[in-house]
Amino acid sequence: MPGVFGAGGLQALVKGGFPVGGKRVVVAGTGPLLLAVAAHLAQDSAVVSSVVEQASLGQLARFAASLWEHPAKLAQGVLYRAMLWKTSYRIGCWVVEAIAGSNGHNLSAVRVTDGTRVWTEPCDLLASGYHLVPNTEIAALLGCKFRGTFVQVDKAQRTSLPNVFCAGEPTGIAGLEAAMVQGEIAGLACAGISTTLLQKRVAAERAFGESMEKAFALRKELRSVPRPDTIVCRCEDVTFGSLHGYTGWTDVSCRPDAAWVRVRAASAAQSWNFFWDGVLSRFGSLFSLYHFKRFAFRMKAWKSPQRTNRSRRKHELVWRNACNDNTVRLQHEG
Repeated sequence: MPGVFGAGGLQALVKGGFPVGGKRVVVAGTGPLLLAVAAHLAQDSAVVSSVVEQASLGQLARFAASLWEHPAKLAQGVLYRAMLWKTSYRIGCWVVEAIAGSNGHNLSAVRVTDGTRVWTEPCDLLASGYHLVPNTEIAALLGCKFRGTFVQVDKAQRTSLPNVFCAGEPTGIAGLEAAMVQGEIAGLACAGISTTLLQKRVAAERAFGESMEKAFALRKELRSVPRPDTIVCRCEDVTFGSLHGYTGWTDVSCRPDAAWVRVRAASAAQSWNFFWDGVLSRFGSLFSLYHFKRFAFRMKAWKSPQRTNRSRRKHELVWRNACNDNTVRLQHEG
């Protein structure tokens, strides 16, 4: 439904120029990301009517107590909340339905519940975010071992494969600081330098990530929110009910009507081929890199608002089999 976004997706769109000034926004889901997104939207003149957090008061209280060991994160949270002092922060609540307006298309309100009562909150936009999903496709294609849904690494960020290191969210969701110190450890380990001095920092960040995972664990009621006719993929009209009985995306890919999954699997394989056949060969050839820079420069000039519409039409971007011959050409008309 137009007006319903992922929390991080709406934030990215606003950074790219999507207008939210004067629009009523409900930010719903779970985790510290909600406050960060809400504060950013408020800075861009959006009217954030409420932040709807599904975690209980007890869970949030325990998490807040653990933040005394992370004063910088505590100060950041206090700052975000101060920026949203006019916004309602609803604890132990979640959105159960997005309601379309009179035209039947655009969002006009959301239905919210706390498990005992249900009410409606008018809004123009809904930013919904229930945790982050790590991108582990390359690690999976390489054959690295996993710890649940995360890549398994040791104290030096080494994976189960020799000379393959992994850092950041693929090894566990713990925030920016954790990703940065893990990347530093991986770099030092690759260079054969001791990482002993950084182990205390990374252990503290991992502990923060574990406490955050416990505090914002999803409640069981959320599993009953999607109805059987809820659209999971608009491209192929795949409904939630049609996915029952399948355990993963590779299982669903066997279905004739699950083109959305087949495309995703093909995309993963194609990305891997492009990584080796395209990126490495490009950086191995200064001549190719030079042409890539020229392409980027010409595209920047083409998109410049100073150019007239007529001159823009003279340029056409042609990307011909980038995964096969790794060429980027700019075709000129006339």
